[in-house]
Amino acid sequence: MSQESAKLFAPIATQLVELEARIEREIAGDDAQVADMARDIVCAGGKRLRPALVLLVGQLGLGDVDLLYDLAIGVELIHTATLIHDDLIDHSPVRRGVAAVHTVSGPSAAIIIGDHYLAKGLGLVARGAGGHVAERVAETVMAICAGELAQMRAGRDLDQSPESYEATIARKTAGLLRVCSYAGAVVAGLDVAATENLSNFGHNLGMAFQIADDLLDYAADAITVGKPVGADIRQGTVTLPLILALAEAHRGPRLRALLAADQCDFDAVVALVRESGAMDMARRRAGDYADHARLALADFGDSAARQSLLGLCDYVVMRKA
Repeated sequence: MSQESAKLFAPIATQLVELEARIEREIAGDDAQVADMARDIVCAGGKRLRPALVLLVGQLGLGDVDLLYDLAIGVELIHTATLIHDDLIDHSPVRRGVAAVHTVSGPSAAIIIGDHYLAKGLGLVARGAGGHVAERVAETVMAICAGELAQMRAGRDLDQSPESYEATIARKTAGLLRVCSYAGAVVAGLDVAATENLSNFGHNLGMAFQIADDLLDYAADAITVGKPVGADIRQGTVTLPLILALAEAHRGPRLRALLAADQCDFDAVVALVRESGAMDMARRRAGDYADHARLALADFGDSAARQSLLGLCDYVVMRKA
């Protein structure tokens, strides 16, 4: 975890240390073969944004901390399961600084390991928050799958609209952050109105996060983001910065010509997108969603947890990696 995120999560610093210990115990309790294949990727850490969101929301009420841990670990394992499958689909060799599961253990094992932790995660969610919350999480996972299929079908559709792009990320990144906030609010014992506000917070935070992430794919350098610049378009995924750049009268035709070539010069594509007004437009769109997320917290009293949630709105838009 970076110094920036560690500062942001200061109200739950002790809980995050305990979270890591509990995650390691959960993995250690699995079948030895399964645990050996998954330990590196599961315990490598990453941002831990989803479990941190559960724990922060939990501090807005009076939730049982052990149930919050089960819920937080459950959503993190579900998220990790989707990443294991994504890496296989995208042929990505590395995740969180370690070799992807399919790289080490093969594609068949990666599917099985992903399925295992998806099931384990749902079981922990049910244990922590109850069957009705587990049902909501399962619906979210199905929506993620539908969004992934829609993205795959779109392929290099250079004519897709910003609205179509946003509908896809609403199903994927935003959907999981929304259900994390919702589930944390349920365990915290918050009322219906507060739970709905926090669900909206999670949705808008997720939209801002994904747009900012797609911006990083064009704006950052390979060392910072840990993957080639322009990785999305190299894999055939069209995201908001490119969609907006394609709409420009001057750069759009040049981008289409580059992308239509038998041997696409992806570095030139990235350079054109960087030079365009699309970067600022996408950044403003991420900022708009972050503003909506802040508004969703307006009815909550001041607390360290609320301040951290407000800080997340800035963090997801301004982060460098």
